[in-house]
Amino acid sequence: MTRITLIALTPTGETLLVRQGEVTRMVQPPEFGGNRTLTEEEAESAIRHLDLTRVDRTFDGWDNLNRFVQKTAAKVPRRDGGKGPLKLDVACEQLKVAERWLAQGRLQDASRTAVRLLGEDVVLQDPEARTRARAILSACHDAPPRASGSSTLHDRARHKWEAVRLNPAA
Repeated sequence: MTRITLIALTPTGETLLVRQGEVTRMVQPPEFGGNRTLTEEEAESAIRHLDLTRVDRTFDGWDNLNRFVQKTAAKVPRRDGGKGPLKLDVACEQLKVAERWLAQGRLQDASRTAVRLLGEDVVLQDPEARTRARAILSACHDAPPRASGSSTLHDRARHKWEAVRLNPAA
């Protein structure tokens, strides 16, 4: 079994810092730069500058790490504990993630993220960010409820996609 250490992640769970053996990687969607190997110095810099929250937890395999990320995404506080103002670029990254979750049918995650962002001054003061967050909430509210049991195939496909996304070797 492959041991993987989750060093840190963004509040949305879209960007992760992981260590597998002696290799440290940043794992993120292609539009945010894709997967890349980092030095220890670059990893520490990323934690400081990209609003990453330190986790330092080791998992047996990518599936276990993925389950942890799915359970904790959007529940992780900002690395500063929410004490400092959120930066607009970080808020926009989180809006992209919420929009992706909305498209995937992850309405609760999308809604929770939009509500949290609408509580941030930087989002309220930026017309585009504010409009995007409100549109996410509106779409979540207007979405038809999914029938229980009918989403099993969708959930399996999403889980498989997440596992592949988090496994840079795949």
